[in-house]
Amino acid sequence: SRYELSSPMEWVGEMESLRDYRIKCQAFAGISLGLLILVTFGSIAVFEFRQNLYVLSLFKSFGVPARFLFLRYLFEAVLIALSSYVLAIELGSLFHFELFQAMALSVRDFEQMMLNHFSISQNLTLLWILIITVLVSMTPVGWALRIPVGKNLS
Repeated sequence: SRYELSSPMEWVGEMESLRDYRIKCQAFAGISLGLLILVTFGSIAVFEFRQNLYVLSLFKSFGVPARFLFLRYLFEAVLIALSSYVLAIELGSLFHFELFQAMALSVRDFEQMMLNHFSISQNLTLLWILIITVLVSMTPVGWALRIPVGKNLS
């Protein structure tokens, strides 16, 4: 009888290449989502600001500093973004097993480690990207708040 022995080193190399590919895909997805959030929050902020420009100009004419009005928009954007971030992670964790079962794949012990990716501590890079895009998306609001009150109310 013959025995064939094979080394698992080829599999280790394949696992490393798959891990590198996953990291690149996560980075691409994070950057894409960040740009999408940037455009979405930026356009919403501009449209909402144009809609409320007259009211905000009245607040400014009554003496409310522009920085407080800016902080109001910033707080709202951060609250919505962080709520969406936490909700997305929790839903990803919740539907992970259902997704595998719907694809007729069995979830084995080694796949349990994938649940670690559905935690806030494992997605801190995405959180930083989210915060940066929210801050950048507030640029149009800050720029529009610099318009003198007389131009808006006339």
